[in-house]
Amino acid sequence: MTLKEIAESLATELGPSHKVFSSYVIKQTPKRTMPLLQLIELYVKLKGQQAFIESYLDKSSLYKEEGGFLTRSCRCDGSITVSYGQSVITKGQI
Repeated sequence: MTLKEIAESLATELGPSHKVFSSYVIKQTPKRTMPLLQLIELYVKLKGQQAFIESYLDKSSLYKEEGGFLTRSCRCDGSITVSYGQSVITKGQI
């Protein structure tokens, strides 16, 4: 799944109330990642941290291992942290 497809999926889940911002993000991605990061932060705020982990943890194009811009780290107890630089975006359980 490409970054643009992920942005479209996030926008669809957030619904029509965020349509203007979502369409801006979709047009900007993958040229720029900051609008997508803002959309992810909005998703986490509205839907919750665990919802993001459950829905987007396996979307490898988001993460640095596959050329993305987020970092994911797992611990042996099943907890996972998704971050951008030094900022934690979300924490959850797998």
